[in-house]
Amino acid sequence: MSTLAQLKTKLSRALGTTELVRFTTDNRTAAINTAIENVLEMYLVPQYLTTGTVTFSAGIGTMPTDCLRPVRLFQADSSTSQLTRDYLLINQNDFDLHLSNTYTTKYISGVEKLYIFPADTVSLSFRYLMAPTYLSSDSDTTQFVTRWDDAIVQLAASYLFSDDNQAERSASKYQLAMDLLAKVWQAENARFESPETNRVESVHAKRGILSGGDNLFNNSGSMNTTSSPTWLTVSTTTYSPLAGYGYIPTSASQTVFTLPAIASVGDTITISGQGAGGWRMAQNAGQYMVCNSSTTTTGVTGYVESTLDTDVVTFICETANLGWKAIVESGNVTIA
Repeated sequence: MSTLAQLKTKLSRALGTTELVRFTTDNRTAAINTAIENVLEMYLVPQYLTTGTVTFSAGIGTMPTDCLRPVRLFQADSSTSQLTRDYLLINQNDFDLHLSNTYTTKYISGVEKLYIFPADTVSLSFRYLMAPTYLSSDSDTTQFVTRWDDAIVQLAASYLFSDDNQAERSASKYQLAMDLLAKVWQAENARFESPETNRVESVHAKRGILSGGDNLFNNSGSMNTTSSPTWLTVSTTTYSPLAGYGYIPTSASQTVFTLPAIASVGDTITISGQGAGGWRMAQNAGQYMVCNSSTTTTGVTGYVESTLDTDVVTFICETANLGWKAIVESGNVTIA
């Protein structure tokens, strides 16, 4: 990890002896700090990622003070360490349109808040990119590994030349910084996930709203559904399934799954029974399922459940949020 003194030395070389005298030590320090902030706005730097916990009360939780932007908010089964729910960051206005006015105040007593739906969630794991600490003393250390140094100082040099009305020099340094950043990010990708697979949100995401649901979204915002689902074993008697996954209930008592409250057309969930208790797919208000020539009772009283503990059924969303088709792949089910 580099200190401010090391970055200032490299910045001096980037500026050149004849140009160095134009900029004070304070100017150079400010430029370095600005460059660090902007690099973190552009890249999900692994060394700045951290995971904490956010506690919610009536759908409101306090944003960690060192959070630059959210990356992921999720819930995991403490007994199995399996993901049970992932949350989607949505536009603030869209969030307001679908919820009551009690959710429209985004700041309370000047403290930034996270707003979440459903509002009965209590505590969630929160993965986020930390805001950098402003470097003021030469001994202050960044969390960047040294491979980022050259790109940071070239970007800082670009800002200094821009402030000095040297547009050509500024543009040249900026282009060099972008090239170096691309190379260092490529090096990071050899050790961490690439930008295409990281859950990167907007640079303004920390002022957005995190909306819940039992759905797992990929980076593009589309539903993560595949023809070959990822399989998870479920040992509990209640479970909130995610679209794109297959589940193997193993409990001696019946496992009750509940359809996601928010779903897109084409989302799929597969249940492959194993436990002696069998399983049931329950519904939320307004939802229904069509199985063979029968349709379940609309709402929370309707369900499809296994007859044998080994029954296998795939559920496909046909009407966004509400309508699902249950395709029996093995066995025979009960429809109510």
